[in-house]
Amino acid sequence: MAKSDGDARHKASIDVAKRALSKALLRNPDVSAVGIAGSQNCEYIQVYVRRDSPDVRVLVPKQVDGYKVVVEVVGTIQASAASQ
Repeated sequence: MAKSDGDARHKASIDVAKRALSKALLRNPDVSAVGIAGSQNCEYIQVYVRRDSPDVRVLVPKQVDGYKVVVEVVGTIQASAASQ
């Protein structure tokens, strides 16, 4: 099924919102990553943090450009060794 122009505009819009939020938040060492999550009809911006604290919560807005922002605590992310 082909995507409509509205779908493409929505995708571009949430991508722009995510990039702007990433630029602001990834300077903080407690923020690990920022991504897009949810279903096509209900996408939101996901912020992954190392630890939850009032300081971190103050940095993360509830919404960006009309998109809900959800915080998920993931701890410290470490790369694993490649399997041999």
